[in-house]
Amino acid sequence: MPAPLRYDGCVWRFVLEIALGLSIGVNVYMLTRHEAPSTPTIVTVTEPRVCPPPADAAAVVASPPSVGSGCPPAPKADCVAAAKADCSAVEKKLAETEAALEEHLPPDQRYKHAARSIASEARARAVLDPVFARISKVPHSYDVECHGSVCKLDVVDPALSMSSWMDAVQREGGFAGWSFSRETFAILGTPDESAKSLLMAAIGRALEPDGGLAACAGAEKPAGTLTLGIALDAATQRLVLTTSGSLASDKLGQCVKSHVQAALDAVKLPDGVGSFATDIPLLR
Repeated sequence: MPAPLRYDGCVWRFVLEIALGLSIGVNVYMLTRHEAPSTPTIVTVTEPRVCPPPADAAAVVASPPSVGSGCPPAPKADCVAAAKADCSAVEKKLAETEAALEEHLPPDQRYKHAARSIASEARARAVLDPVFARISKVPHSYDVECHGSVCKLDVVDPALSMSSWMDAVQREGGFAGWSFSRETFAILGTPDESAKSLLMAAIGRALEPDGGLAACAGAEKPAGTLTLGIALDAATQRLVLTTSGSLASDKLGQCVKSHVQAALDAVKLPDGVGSFATDIPLLR
């Protein structure tokens, strides 16, 4: 029977060294088998290029910006000027169209759209005060408020019937038109138009069938022609009345002229009236 193996200290140290070497090798191998951690991806964000606003036409440079700037070419000076000119023309045309359409709106709509006008109210009162002074017995018989050239009339004297004051204000003249419905509106014309309207209304009242013309002519219609001429001197604001025709120097012509002159003298013309002249054929 063979003798058992014996291990001395050198042999054990050798075995331990081999085992330690194998262990280190295995560990290194295992470490190398693990995947290396991935490198984080860095994303670079580029801020968007802010292009300058279009410059004024006077400051626009004709040359475009350099290639690659990322901004659109600046507009040419002549293009900007042309665009502005086109816009100005369109805006002017639009304002003219709106003004033209405004004249065709109903009075109540024109009244709402316009601003209050103290000057128009003064013109309206100059016409209305004499009318209501004749037909009303109270000191405050009406109110009027004007927006632009449209005036709203409120009659506050309960003793006045609607038919009485409506007839009176229309016979007086001085306004370009009236609108009677739930509310009453009067439309002012230009000062010249108001003056002519006042004068024509005064002449009409003076020559009514039961007035001056009937008293002068008598029952029978006279044979001949008679024309009234009315002129206003803007410098002196003086009305000049003349007569022409075959009956101008006749008793009839002189009688008619006297009645008409008295009616014209009672007319208070609005401020700002220019010179004008008109002929009115009475008898042909």
